Amino acid sequence: MKEILALLVFGVLMGLIGKVYRNYRSRRFPSLSDSEFLEVFHRHYCGNDGTILDKRSYVAHVLGIPVDKVSPEQTPEELQERIGYITDFYIAWDCLLDDAEEARIEIGLKSRREQTSTIGDLVADLSAAWHK
Repeated sequence: MKEILALLVFGVLMGLIGKVYRNYRSRRFPSLSDSEFLEVFHRHYCGNDGTILDKRSYVAHVLGIPVDKVSPEQTPEELQERIGYITDFYIAWDCLLDDAEEARIEIGLKSRREQTSTIGDLVADLSAAWHK
């Protein structure tokens, strides 16, 4: 029983350390207001502003960084370099890719998983399912 409790405490501690690390490291990203995010996003994608901002918030939550640090032009390589902590970034990115893929399938679009190269791609795919 003590071993299980120790593992649980260790897991929670590692998660907290990762969260603090990502918040600290994400401060180097420029802050984008909602209107600035939408302006950049709409250069390449379309969609409902409310849904887009909701999905931006979701992506930030999954990645464990503040919402204002998420930009449509960020790539997984850039994010990994700045906020990667052990392997948690790739787990989070894969979860987001899975969610985006499910959203595309739900509305009858072809797979784009291999071509998803920016946060903008993810947000566009995640928000598309709301407008079928």
